[in-house]
Amino acid sequence: RQEALDRERMMSMRYKELDIFKLDIIARELKGLDNQLGFVGKQVKMMQTDAGKLKNYDEQQQFGNHGSRMLDQCVHLRGHIRDV
Repeated sequence: RQEALDRERMMSMRYKELDIFKLDIIARELKGLDNQLGFVGKQVKMMQTDAGKLKNYDEQQQFGNHGSRMLDQCVHLRGHIRDV
């Protein structure tokens, strides 16, 4: 709990140092990255759906596993961006 309070104080001091306009620009950039990651996530889901249509079971599994990892990374990155 104390560690969380210390981090909050540190972030508060950093925000005071930054200009409000800089924060707005940073927020817009992060929102853009979040949107791009959302688009990538949708594409990965489409790829996984298409992978299910492959005739070779091994290829289906390989694409499915890669897709799952990519989707997990997108979710993790989006969560991290939203935390910032």
